[in-house]
Amino acid sequence: MSAELAEALEPIVDPDSRRRQILETTYPGWHIVYLAGPGHWYARRTLPLTGTLRAAGAVESFIRGTYPAFLQALDQQDAIIQSHGGYSP
Repeated sequence: MSAELAEALEPIVDPDSRRRQILETTYPGWHIVYLAGPGHWYARRTLPLTGTLRAAGAVESFIRGTYPAFLQALDQQDAIIQSHGGYSP
């Protein structure tokens, strides 16, 4: 990986850290970062997924290029997880 690419993909604090903090409070099962180089939002599950959740369409992580698309994906994942018992291990 080139140094330039590595720098572009390096997670940094979201320019609006309050937004990220609100997202992680609203969606407690996710670690959220903003990748400033490409301007993408990235989410990774904080707990492993069960086979049932995977079969229902839950994913370990995802990335979206816009904030609205990121929120839509978080909402979709939240609906799947909540319909199968929530975020508890």
